[in-house]
Amino acid sequence: MITLTRKRALAMRMSALLLDGQPHRDVAEVVGHLTAMQGQDFNAAKWAIATRTSGESLLAKRTAIERAFNDGQIVRSWPVRSTVHVIASQDLGWVQRATNTRFLKMIDQWLERGDFQGLDSQAFDRLQAATIEALQGGRQLTRREIFRLWESEGVAPKTGGGYEFVWALCQRGVTVLGPLGENGDPDLVLADEWIQSPRVLVGEVALHELAQRYFAGHGPATDYDLSWWSGLPVTVVRKAIGGAVAKGTLCECDVDGQTMWATPIQLDAPASTGPLHVLAAFDEHLLGYKDRTLSLDVAHARKAMTVNGIAQPTVVKAGRVVAVWKMRDGSMSTLNGERINQRDLRAAQEQIETARHWLRREAR
Repeated sequence: MITLTRKRALAMRMSALLLDGQPHRDVAEVVGHLTAMQGQDFNAAKWAIATRTSGESLLAKRTAIERAFNDGQIVRSWPVRSTVHVIASQDLGWVQRATNTRFLKMIDQWLERGDFQGLDSQAFDRLQAATIEALQGGRQLTRREIFRLWESEGVAPKTGGGYEFVWALCQRGVTVLGPLGENGDPDLVLADEWIQSPRVLVGEVALHELAQRYFAGHGPATDYDLSWWSGLPVTVVRKAIGGAVAKGTLCECDVDGQTMWATPIQLDAPASTGPLHVLAAFDEHLLGYKDRTLSLDVAHARKAMTVNGIAQPTVVKAGRVVAVWKMRDGSMSTLNGERINQRDLRAAQEQIETARHWLRREAR
């Protein structure tokens, strides 16, 4: 087993997360490397991508991100732990099939009982058929337009505005949130029409690939971290890690007495914690892990992450969260025991204002 200091492990992790300040990364490369980037706050997800890409201006980065969606390079869906993420379009199918068996069974059980927002299997089949017919031929619709369609077909949901139905159709691989509409959010399209050249991986091969890809973009990390991120049981995750280790694509490491895994490339490459970063809410820097203590003092866990799982925007220095900030007014609160010198304080405040403009769709 390879022994790593916490300092070295943190530097490797920041490089894996593409937060080491290295230039010349494009949008598709960033998203593909991280496999899936949490995306329920769509503007925050785009900020996470922009933070990791090269470009002369934020406006140029925004344009590149929007182009990647509109060209079909990246999409938005529910590929892991039934949480909406941004993912490379060619990866969506195999990742989702590797992780969503439980959710597909759940949908079927709801429909069998006739209690999926008031619909049974026959009614949902009508909803799905109507959706396919409306989207065929490369057409795209906003979620509001899809909801109106369902109302006209007499299959409107009882509550929730139809969000659960969009989720179910995406889980089944029927639809995906792809090109951006007039409101700037991804519209619904048919997955098999929109996604070109999808990768086909199944069974153990897919699980081994998922393990290798996760650690390449997040490692060093633990088996429980991968289980949290993917939504897969830890027993399945350990088999996947074992298969990747047997193939030579993962290596076992000891980090201060804790077993973690990383790729051979990570272990051989230089690593850096990078510059100071102002990150938006839900960044993979914290959300990619169950155990966040390498990057965040456990005493501050509730300041960076609420009890119900809402992640706060953070300021990261040398790989660790040193402050949280508020979107509403740009105020920043330094965490107890963390130090920020005046130069870093000014840089953080400037970046916070820039991020606030971005998140309000006012990129400069």
